[in-house]
Amino acid sequence: MNSDEDLDLDEAYAVETPDDNRDLYGRWAATYESGFATRHAYVYHERVAATFTESVGPDDDPVLDIGCGTGLVGEALRALGDWTIDGLDLSPEMLDEARGKAAEDGSPVYRDLHVADLTAPL
Repeated sequence: MNSDEDLDLDEAYAVETPDDNRDLYGRWAATYESGFATRHAYVYHERVAATFTESVGPDDDPVLDIGCGTGLVGEALRALGDWTIDGLDLSPEMLDEARGKAAEDGSPVYRDLHVADLTAPL
């Protein structure tokens, strides 16, 4: 692998441990959206947000975005309504990217962001 731009699904599917995952997404965070998501015309986040808003109402706040990564789902969800969103992810670097996301009104997409390993005991 020569650069972050070379990271792709094969490497993501090959991770075996939380530490492998944290390392991969830590290296991928800065280029995840500009590289992978753009290159593959990624629309998963938009579909998740649309399906979610069809299934629940705004009174179901707050929303927990588990595995929020760079914040694509949260950003798409906020574009569809004034949701209060908290995010969890294994990668601090991905959360740094999510922390920079703002809704149309300039407010942060996420109320709170937390590093969490969902494979670890509570």
